[in-house]
Amino acid sequence: MFYHNITPHEFFINIHSHLVRQIVYGRKELQKYVSLFSSAIADSEYNKSELEKYGYTNVVYFPIKPVLENFNSENTSSLRKLLQDGKQNILFVGRVTPNKGHADLIKSFYFLNKSGFRNTRLIMVGEYAGFEKYYWWLQDLCSKLKLDNVLFPGLVDYDDLIDYYRAADLFVCLSQHEGFCVPLVEAMYFRIPVIALGKTAVPDTMKNAGLVITEIDYWKIAELMGIMLEDSELRDRVLKKQDEVYRYYQSFDLDSNLKIHLKPYLK
Repeated sequence: MFYHNITPHEFFINIHSHLVRQIVYGRKELQKYVSLFSSAIADSEYNKSELEKYGYTNVVYFPIKPVLENFNSENTSSLRKLLQDGKQNILFVGRVTPNKGHADLIKSFYFLNKSGFRNTRLIMVGEYAGFEKYYWWLQDLCSKLKLDNVLFPGLVDYDDLIDYYRAADLFVCLSQHEGFCVPLVEAMYFRIPVIALGKTAVPDTMKNAGLVITEIDYWKIAELMGIMLEDSELRDRVLKKQDEVYRYYQSFDLDSNLKIHLKPYLK
C-alpha cells in the first residue's frame, strides 16, 4: 500500500456532507485492513507515523519526486505580462477546500495591506468544484475586508500554472493538513521563497528550508511576508536552503529504493 493520507472529516462538516461520509468510511477501512498488508509505503514521515499508529508494520518513507518536466516552458505569455505589472505577487496553489487555509491567508494578506504593502496581489490557484459554498464564502470575506487585489483563477492548465509560478515573488501556505504538499517543492523549483505553517507533513516536506511558522497570527504572518518581500539578503539565504532541499528530492532514486524494498516480497 502507498499512503498519502486522508484529510480529517472535521474540516468538511456543513460544507460537503458526502465527502464527510466518504472520509469516515475511508478511515474505518484503513484501520480494518491492517492485517492484510505486510508492508506499506508512506510519502512523508507524518504519513508513516500515522500508519504506525493504526498498527501497520514495516512502513517505509519514500518522498514524492514531483515530475516537473512540464514546467520547463520559457514562453512569455499574455497572462505573465499582465501579472508582471509592478505589483508583488503572493501565491498559493492548492484545492479550494477548508483545510488549505485560504481564509487565514486572506486575513494575513489584509494585514499586510494595512501595514503599507498595498502594491501587492494575492493569487490562490486551485479547483473549487464541489466546494462552491466555501469558495463564495471566501469571496464574501474578501469583499468584507475590501480586498480587490485577490485572485481565484480556479483550475488552470500547465501553461497558466507556469505563468503564476514565474510571476510570484512569494509562496505562502497556511494549510492545516497536508500529506506531503507538492506545491511547496514546485515553489522551490521556481526559486520562490516559501512561508509555510508547520502542521502535519509540511515540516518534513520543507526539511528546515523556507520560513516555517508554528501558529496562525495574522499580524506576525503579515510582518514576515513584508520582510521577505523587502529583504533581499534574507531571500537569498532562504532560496539557498530551498535549493538544497530541492536537489534532495530530485536526487532521490524512487525506482531503485522501491526495488530494494519490494525484493523480499517478490520471491
